[in-house]
Amino acid sequence: MGAYDEQIGRNLRRVRRELGHLDRSTVAFRMRLRGWPWDEDVVAAVEDGARPILRTEAVDLMSALGYSTAFITMRTDAESVAEIADQRLVVAAADLREASDHWFETAARFDANGLAIPTTIERVLVEGREAFADPDAVLGTPAPAPEGGAASTTLAEWEDLPERPPHPLDTIGVGVPWTDEQLGMQYGHDLREASDAVRVAVVEWLRAAAAHAPHWPDDTPGSPEQIVEDVRSLRIGG
Repeated sequence: MGAYDEQIGRNLRRVRRELGHLDRSTVAFRMRLRGWPWDEDVVAAVEDGARPILRTEAVDLMSALGYSTAFITMRTDAESVAEIADQRLVVAAADLREASDHWFETAARFDANGLAIPTTIERVLVEGREAFADPDAVLGTPAPAPEGGAASTTLAEWEDLPERPPHPLDTIGVGVPWTDEQLGMQYGHDLREASDAVRVAVVEWLRAAAAHAPHWPDDTPGSPEQIVEDVRSLRIGG
């Protein structure tokens, strides 16, 4: 096979691994759904440059992966790596926007019901940066034991109890107004989940930005704080 077939194969492997996070069997399955008799061996052969890929196959393949054929037609590894790094940052920014928008939506429920918000988006952003700087850091707040049980109770011990106390939210009757305590418990859970999503998105953005910088030295991608502030402004303006 030609050198360009090998280059296309390497480009495809990067897209599959670094953007799609897919194994070869999944790629082959998606191609079979589009009428192509692909299996893992075909994917491997294309990626190794041992089997040229038809143009029509390439169009269907990249459509199935969510990208254009431009992502696998780069002429050099350097160009391919740079484009992958740029796309990773685009995806990370979109994920952070979505996560922060959900955080603001969740936090607004506290205000709407006159409840104090237990954290701020600024604090969550700081925690995200701390997690990026030190992946071993323990951040966030562990889930409480709402039934009043001991925090040291194992799951097996809990499941073996002859009679377990009901969760406070499971005792709410139909049509009965929630108490502030019950609202706070539910909203607190929702905000913990939303905060965790933002922390993860911040870490992924910072990782993507670090990988992006060597290939695009003149590009200034902004910051997680600016992305979140833009989301806040859009919510206020909307």
